[in-house]
Amino acid sequence: MHHRSHIPKPGEAVAAQCADIQKDLTAAGVGLVSFYRAAGINPSTWKRWRDGGVSPRLDTWGRAQAAAVALIAGVDQPPPPTAPLAP
Repeated sequence: MHHRSHIPKPGEAVAAQCADIQKDLTAAGVGLVSFYRAAGINPSTWKRWRDGGVSPRLDTWGRAQAAAVALIAGVDQPPPPTAPLAP
């Protein structure tokens, strides 16, 4: 008998992280509208990520994560991205 391991679909990991972020925002008393605004994303985009329909671009996902962390910590806006250090 062969057991097939579960191979996640591309959006599954992001969907799980979206659920965690949303739970953490709610626990911190942060509304999703504030999160969407701080992250610069459309609510429909978040829904597609959360439902596993699409995966975000890396820069957009990073912005969303930074916004969530900042809002949960009680900061109004996430800090601006830092420029890479010159070699």
